[in-house]
Amino acid sequence: MKYAIALSLTIALVGTAQPNPPVPSPSDERSGPPPIRVEHCLLGFQGFVYNFAVWFSLDGPNAFKSLTWRIRVRGGGWVDLKTTRAVQPGQADEILERFTMNTNSPAYISLDDPSACTLIGAVTGDGQTWTDPSALPPPISLPTRAPNDATPIPATVDNATHDPIGIIGCNVHVHGPLDYYRAADLEVRFKNVSSKVIDQITFRAFDGSGGVDFVKQGSYSPGVFVLTSAYRQRLPDAGAPYESLELADSCAAISATYADGTVWQAPDAGPTSIPTCSPLDTRETAPCFQDASPQQHS
Repeated sequence: MKYAIALSLTIALVGTAQPNPPVPSPSDERSGPPPIRVEHCLLGFQGFVYNFAVWFSLDGPNAFKSLTWRIRVRGGGWVDLKTTRAVQPGQADEILERFTMNTNSPAYISLDDPSACTLIGAVTGDGQTWTDPSALPPPISLPTRAPNDATPIPATVDNATHDPIGIIGCNVHVHGPLDYYRAADLEVRFKNVSSKVIDQITFRAFDGSGGVDFVKQGSYSPGVFVLTSAYRQRLPDAGAPYESLELADSCAAISATYADGTVWQAPDAGPTSIPTCSPLDTRETAPCFQDASPQQHS
């Protein structure tokens, strides 16, 4: 995975957004949360370095000298970050910040999801403090990477759909616009939980509301641990990058061909394409390229 490139793309992309002023919604900062409407929210991190970008509008009468954000991380975790740049009322604004935190987290680049950013604390220009009373957990909580000997999901082929591919962990990295097209990397750890040799698998790695398909060929014996990777070019979107956490549900097997020629097909494979062009990419020269068929890798 090219984490350094992905993280730099996060910062490059956040500078292109042009949020539209939202409809004001009156609120009193003294008795409740600041009247802030989030338009875009992105988080990227690798190891100790966190890159955070948020676009929003402040519609109330008070300025703020600090805001504390809780950014939801896919897989059930979160990261709390405090920004200290002064924010003025009545205008659209953006905050681009880099943080260093004392935790060695897995690499991650979030989707552009406004609902992922929640304001949990604020200090007004005159020193008044607001804190979300429900924001009690510690400042960081992230899912951990399952060990290679962890029980795969599903554990056996005797499951509702007879899925023969037990996934231990899966990571997808969708690159941003490189030479005006997107590319994607997949790394997956799995076991063949059936009793027969499998020689081809199609994995679907999920990217928000869509998915990217990768075809892997080889000889996958029953019960043997496999770590494999794949790469695709010219995906149909020139938008923001994304990197999942390494979780079992970051991808799924949608078909498998056994060595005897029989085929297993998932009855409900989920989304078939990644989302349309990201609103973050406002360049008129950035088209959406199409690549209808997954590439094969041995």
